Amino acid sequence: LNAKVQEYLDAAYDAGQFSGTVLIRKGDTVIDHSVGYSDIQNQIPNTSNTRYRLASITKTFTSVLIFQLQEEGLLHIDDPITNWFPDFHQADGVTVRHLLSHRSGIPSFTSFPDYAETMHLPTASDEIIERFKNLPLEFEPGSQFSYNNSGYILLSVIIEKETGLAYADALDEWLLRPHGIKGAGYERPDVEIEHMAEGYVMVDGPVPADFIHMSIPMGAGGMYGDVRSLLHFVDKIEDGSILTEAS
Repeated sequence: LNAKVQEYLDAAYDAGQFSGTVLIRKGDTVIDHSVGYSDIQNQIPNTSNTRYRLASITKTFTSVLIFQLQEEGLLHIDDPITNWFPDFHQADGVTVRHLLSHRSGIPSFTSFPDYAETMHLPTASDEIIERFKNLPLEFEPGSQFSYNNSGYILLSVIIEKETGLAYADALDEWLLRPHGIKGAGYERPDVEIEHMAEGYVMVDGPVPADFIHMSIPMGAGGMYGDVRSLLHFVDKIEDGSILTEAS
């Protein structure tokens, strides 16, 4: 299996289809392979220590934080979000559950025409919420699914309000440090991260990705991590260390 994984990844890399790290566990054996470069210009290869932007995998961590708060009795996922955003009049009938499951009907700010023009600017969460809170819902809450980053900004702020901590600090203090998840965290704009991969997109070959200011994504997409941290996170969920079976 080890050789087959390496052969497959090498072929994918040669075809321009994949660059990164793969971790596979089969029984007690962990198969660990990387291809490509975390920094093409300086020819730094990817390894299992490479830290990548997790993008929307961050939403999984945010969801776990919400359920931790529920287990502490600080909220319930069927609470209306107007408990935290009383002036969000368009959101009448929207619950925490709707935000978690992308069924709120709230417009997603990353689909707005001006998002590409504003994503490189430092932006506070209340400024982001201001962009969509007065817009009509796109459908009745719970009636449809529509992938939604606005909902996870709202969840991030709910976490901040209930913990009294900034989202990045709540992530550290409630989830990462207590459970030994050491190779992951929130990508704070002013902190240099060791082993961090550069971002690329494919345009007739890899070119640097457009810059996104990391004050924006919060619990919708602001984390980084390496593959071993993700595996450890999954293990801690599955063994009941972080959440109850009911959650």
